[in-house]
Amino acid sequence: MSITRPELWWFIVLRQNEVSIKRGRKAMIIKISICDGNVDALHDIESQLYHIASELEGERELHVQLQIKTYCYEAVLVEEIQSGRYYPDMLLLDINLPKENGIDIAMKLRGSGYQGRIIFITHADGYYLEAFDVHAYHYILKDYNNNARFKQVLKNCIQDVIEDEMEYILLNRLGETRKILLESILYFEANRRLLKVYFREGGKEQSYEYYSSIGKMENLLLGQGFVRCHRSFLVSIRAIALLASNGGGLYQLELVNGEKIPLGASYVEGVKEMLNIRGKSIRKGQRMHLQTEKGD
Repeated sequence: MSITRPELWWFIVLRQNEVSIKRGRKAMIIKISICDGNVDALHDIESQLYHIASELEGERELHVQLQIKTYCYEAVLVEEIQSGRYYPDMLLLDINLPKENGIDIAMKLRGSGYQGRIIFITHADGYYLEAFDVHAYHYILKDYNNNARFKQVLKNCIQDVIEDEMEYILLNRLGETRKILLESILYFEANRRLLKVYFREGGKEQSYEYYSSIGKMENLLLGQGFVRCHRSFLVSIRAIALLASNGGGLYQLELVNGEKIPLGASYVEGVKEMLNIRGKSIRKGQRMHLQTEKGD
């Protein structure tokens, strides 16, 4: 796959009474090819894709960068994919192309090893079974009176491409398996033999309880952007909004959702090291802010 995973980078800005750490996110690049003999259709589909990407940026707090190539002639498309000069994550393909049938083009590409998602967008309604043979993601009739459904299929496909590149954990409890994206997790809390993970899903904050230990989870997530902040808490670095000292060796973290969790004195330096501020002292009443901003 040609998509780059979103990575984090840090900027440290020293101010008079605080250390401010800004966090940005690189773009997730999604490559898309559109092949249609109708130039107006190419422009319309391309415009809708950019609009959908803009919507997803707001919903996922992720910079989605589309690289779109359009083709009126299928031979150029096939040559670029088979040569490896351009390998799209998504291929939007008409069936009634100038020289060849779109189904035949898809079969040719699958035969040469192309594994991206294929969506047929066409006026032809008699090729549903053939579309299954090439493992098409979807088959959409060009019905612009049903534009909402058309956009939803494209949006779902883009989201699936994004999630394929996201890392996640599988948690098991009494035969039930739960898949949770790492980027959605806020923190883990231990209570004896039980762990509870707090995360965001579908725009809502949720939790899931299962049997494990905080130490085992810390080892599992080593190098994945999580830090132990207390004997009972493991927190996602991206979820931290503020680090504060209350004096007397007492510290706490405030998360992006406003929750406050304790920061044990023995874990302070480890947290500061993860934030690239190791060696900075935290005086009573001093606050260290972690601000999120989108990168280019």
